[in-house]
Amino acid sequence: MVRSRCLGGVLIICVVASVAQVAEPPQKLPVVKSGDMPFYPPLANMARIQGDIHLRVTTDGSGVASVVVESG
Repeated sequence: MVRSRCLGGVLIICVVASVAQVAEPPQKLPVVKSGDMPFYPPLANMARIQGDIHLRVTTDGSGVASVVVESG
């Protein structure tokens, strides 16, 4: 009897949690419409220099507002 009540309680909690997740509207992510290949310096290319570059790109909703080099 106690076991069935516990299982029933868990079932109710799961249903409430899933309904709460469904009711929340999904967040719209930005979409890349176009992009250019970055310019790679010829001297670095000849020297076979490689590495990672981290950029922070900020948009205003319709286009790129700023690009900041964080590392690299």
